[in-house]
Amino acid sequence: MYCTTCRGPVDPNPHGGWYRCTRCGAWNAAAPPAYGAPQAHAAPQAYGAPQAYGAPQAYGAPPAFAPPMMDGVALVADTDPSRVPPPPRQATANARKLVFAYQGSQAISRGTGIAFSLALFPVLIPAFGIPGEVALLVSATPGTGTVTRVALDPSHRINKRPATKVEFSYTADGQKYEESYHTLSAGGLQAGATISIEYASLYPGFGRRKGESYSFFGFASLWFLAMPLVGFVLLFTAWRSNRREIRAYVRGIATVGLITERTFGNSKQGNRRPRIIRWSFQVGPDTFTGSISHINHYLIDTLLPGPNVVVLYDPNNPSVNTVWVG
Repeated sequence: MYCTTCRGPVDPNPHGGWYRCTRCGAWNAAAPPAYGAPQAHAAPQAYGAPQAYGAPQAYGAPPAFAPPMMDGVALVADTDPSRVPPPPRQATANARKLVFAYQGSQAISRGTGIAFSLALFPVLIPAFGIPGEVALLVSATPGTGTVTRVALDPSHRINKRPATKVEFSYTADGQKYEESYHTLSAGGLQAGATISIEYASLYPGFGRRKGESYSFFGFASLWFLAMPLVGFVLLFTAWRSNRREIRAYVRGIATVGLITERTFGNSKQGNRRPRIIRWSFQVGPDTFTGSISHINHYLIDTLLPGPNVVVLYDPNNPSVNTVWVG
């Protein structure tokens, strides 16, 4: 394109309109370039019909439910009392774990009872004279005795000092008996001296010098028996509770109960507290309750999922009851 005034070459304006010559500075008008007709596009490509897919694949029936297992035994809850066998019943594998075995609070009571009961052996020596103290308390009879021997006994100490052993003899109901006592001051006693004594008329073999105790600790030695006594009580409580549950399971009547509480015991077995499940049930117009515990929370919660539970109770005493587990 050239300038219309000086005919100098100028750069074309591709958009048309006015532009200025770079040589003479004149403004020139230029017609916009002519564009050709719109390009014709081919018709859209024709696609074939959608592909036909076969019918959905048929899958088999869903797999049968597999109950949880423990030690090779299926843990299946059963809340239908009509399926409970008539008495006398045999213990199922799950019942042996949950009802027949010492578990939960029963196991804790039995273990504590055994530990406390073993304390009986160390306390037998200090508590050995308790029978004599009791016999003399209820049937003390005054009398006289004859000192047979006075000697220092280094093996026996009172207030960390060696004690003197005084041996004496006395006659009761025509029979001669011998006894002894320890003291820090024999008071100048010698063999052949006469002393005042007391003996038990219930058993004359229990005798003591008047004013002395029959045993070293006296009745204070009863405190040594407190721990084994508590142990025996715990053992008996655990045994009685377990036998009552077994009796209800073997010979009890089945009914439906309602679980009222799931909680944990206060005592621990190892580092775990036992799981406790409580229930209530009706026998006629009366409402009774029961409970069971186990240290294995998964086992007891799986076998007794609730809200209902099959209860087996003693018809003569419905307070003796337990649960049915198949």
